[in-house]
Amino acid sequence: MIIKQGDAYGLPIYVEIDGQEITEDTLYAIDTVEVYLENSFKEYKKDGSGEMTFEGGAFWYPLSQEESQNLTEGPGTIDVRVKTTDGEVHGTPYPLKVTVADARSRRVL
Repeated sequence: MIIKQGDAYGLPIYVEIDGQEITEDTLYAIDTVEVYLENSFKEYKKDGSGEMTFEGGAFWYPLSQEESQNLTEGPGTIDVRVKTTDGEVHGTPYPLKVTVADARSRRVL
C-alpha cells in the first residue's frame, strides 16, 4: 500500500481475526477497531462514534492532507487491534506494511 504525502482520501484497511476476514456478515461481533498509522490514531466504534466507517469489506481510515504530510517518508506500518462484543481483544500479529511517498508540495489545497 502506498500513501503519498499531501494526499487526502479514505484509506481502506482489511482486517482479519484468527485468519478470518471481517465482513458485513461478521461485523455484528465487532465492538471497536483501533488503528495506528505512525502517531495518528483513529477508531471504528459499533455505536458510530468513531472516525472510521466500514463499507465494502474494509474499515475506512480518513486521512487528511495535513496528516499525510506529517507521515515519515519510506516504509511504515499500520497497527490494528480489534475488540469483539464479547470483550476479547485481538491485535494483528504483523502490522500492515505501507510505503509513504514523498511529495514536493507542502501546500494544503
